[in-house]
Amino acid sequence: DSAAKWNERYRTDTKFTDAPARSLITSNTNLLPASGRVLEIAGGMGKTTDFLQCSGLDVIELDISLTALQFARQKNPLAYYIVADARHIPLKTQKFDVVCNSIF
Repeated sequence: DSAAKWNERYRTDTKFTDAPARSLITSNTNLLPASGRVLEIAGGMGKTTDFLQCSGLDVIELDISLTALQFARQKNPLAYYIVADARHIPLKTQKFDVVCNSIF
């Protein structure tokens, strides 16, 4: 199952712990609003979520991996985290100023 696969990858592959925030986001900060709500889809270990949160945005990070989100929450307890498959996002009635999905 996909969740088990990703949980294992996040537990064992060090490339995820050292990964920086997505350059697509960091190199386009001029396009971000000064404040607002962000949905980070498939956010993994939370590096981009941290970056967005530090930029003054309220972030909800969604990922299929509980392992990744537990790590992300330890680093940044201010964001909100949801364990879910990005193919079935459980936020139908929510509105966001920014939606990020760099790799999925």
